[in-house]
Amino acid sequence: AVWAGLGVTLAIGNALDTVWAVRRIDRPDYVHARLRGVAILIVIGTAQVLTTVVVTLARNGTIQPPVAGAASFAGSTAIDFLVFLTAFRVLTAAQVTIRQLLPGTVLATLSWLGLQTLGGLYVEHVVAQANDTYGVFAAVLGLLSWLWLAAQLWHS
Repeated sequence: AVWAGLGVTLAIGNALDTVWAVRRIDRPDYVHARLRGVAILIVIGTAQVLTTVVVTLARNGTIQPPVAGAASFAGSTAIDFLVFLTAFRVLTAAQVTIRQLLPGTVLATLSWLGLQTLGGLYVEHVVAQANDTYGVFAAVLGLLSWLWLAAQLWHS
């Protein structure tokens, strides 16, 4: 999983360097590119833990259900935004400002939230309603479709 994740971070870094027109000679070398990738994997892993904590605290705490949903959504959105902002800044060799990164970060965060919503609806309405035999197929096909859509978001 770490090896595959590192491959993804390297591909994203290459794409960002292409977008920001970083000359090949100015791009990070083999070691530095992988160190950046590992750093982003650590950020993403930490963000996953934080998101789980935020959602769990909002839903299991003393907050009323409608407020808990809004609090968990806001917390998850803020964490996703920070992850994208950090990834876009760390994975490129270009000297870009936060202001330059904001439009792409907002678009990536909104796209990611949309993808998560679609995935949740799919699980709730298709996988949960399927019997044991077809449920496995529905879960696998849904997951593959979700991963393909996520790859398309990163690609564009």
